[in-house]
Amino acid sequence: QLSERMLGQFQEWIRSETGSYWMEKRNSLPVLQIQDDLLKSLETHDVVLVSGETGSGKTTQVPQMVLDGCIQSLSGAECNIVCTQPRRIAAISVAERVSEERGEADPGTRGSVVGYSVRFDSKSTAETRLE
Repeated sequence: QLSERMLGQFQEWIRSETGSYWMEKRNSLPVLQIQDDLLKSLETHDVVLVSGETGSGKTTQVPQMVLDGCIQSLSGAECNIVCTQPRRIAAISVAERVSEERGEADPGTRGSVVGYSVRFDSKSTAETRLE
């Protein structure tokens, strides 16, 4: 099953040297303080607004928190997250950053859950869960 495979890959990644490095960096960001409350709110609300200072991790970390929560609850295969950006370069840069933080292939390539779509340029696959 895809959700179980996603969980196995996630657990393997966080045990790796690279995964440990990125998890440590992620855990130092201010936005991680709201992780439990955010995931609980999403269970009962259709919309949750998150605001914070520039550089706090709203764009790169909140979508990953949601995806990781879905993966850990074995619903990763049903999870689809869309993150909007005002400019093409921002959308591509965010996708590349998140993909790197997750230790994955380039956005929109086989094996990556991260992709992007900007006007007529779409980099996603059937495995894409965060776009």
